[in-house]
Amino acid sequence: MIILLNQYAVKLNIEAGVFCISSPEVGDRKVSPYKVKAFHVYKSASITTGAMLLANKHQIPIIIHENNYQPAVRIHSTTYGNHPHIRRQQCLFSASNNKLDWCKQNIIRKAEGQAKILVGISLRGQHGPEFQRWEVHFNLAIQRLVDGGHELQEIRMHEAQISKAYWHLLSLDMRKFLPFSCRNFHPAKDEFNAALNYLYGMLYNQIETAALSAGLDPQVGFMHADQYGSSGLVYDLIEPYRPVCDELLLKLAHQSKVTVQLFEKQTSGCTITESGIAHLVQGYLKRMTERETYKGKQVRLKDKIVYMCFELARYLTKEFDFNA
Repeated sequence: MIILLNQYAVKLNIEAGVFCISSPEVGDRKVSPYKVKAFHVYKSASITTGAMLLANKHQIPIIIHENNYQPAVRIHSTTYGNHPHIRRQQCLFSASNNKLDWCKQNIIRKAEGQAKILVGISLRGQHGPEFQRWEVHFNLAIQRLVDGGHELQEIRMHEAQISKAYWHLLSLDMRKFLPFSCRNFHPAKDEFNAALNYLYGMLYNQIETAALSAGLDPQVGFMHADQYGSSGLVYDLIEPYRPVCDELLLKLAHQSKVTVQLFEKQTSGCTITESGIAHLVQGYLKRMTERETYKGKQVRLKDKIVYMCFELARYLTKEFDFNA
């Protein structure tokens, strides 16, 4: 299970070799470390050194958040194993032309997920000529990526064209639910982007945890630029899974589980309330347990993400030869 400690005065401690979560409202709750996948701790909560050491012993990551979605501190095991060799190969791969096909296929996978969402919207048959015109633009942009995309800048250009059409099509579908004009980040200017940013934040944490567990360096990316404090590889790995969050938000909006009433607009931007967060977290965790096909087997989506990171690590150390 993933445990969120986001209520005022909640404390994470240990008692008799297990985690003890103390709350002024509900008292003490004991949890075995074998049942915990990760802790997400917010500023209103506290955690003891003993709890940190127990989490480290069982390789349970602790993510401390500065606000609703952005991680500020990550505590994880210092057992490195084969990590130096993996990360050395990762740097070599990032500096080589071999990464171009990987980057192209990564964006194609994201576009295929987006296309699947748009097919579902089209089947509802509630949109007119404008939707059909932009759908044509979207499909043409994907085809140009498939046919071209021989340089990194060209891949980025085609991705931008795909994204422009995709977000416009989603805005047409969301007009009666969570209206938005364009994709924006932090701070979000509307309810749709505030909710999507929160979902992407949870996905970011999950992928970063999986990358670290596989021995990868989250900061050495292949497509996203290396910038100070930026996790380039995480932003690369997250791309094919962004449509999972997009589709989930559309589903919650159409089911009226996430509505404009669950948000607060301020001069600095739009934020989501605790009630809205609860709906998003519940929907996200449920989606992560749903099964998808991976190498001919049915696996949970959250496990598929982990397998993807280990598969990349194996490729870098077993198949990729920088001297070839």
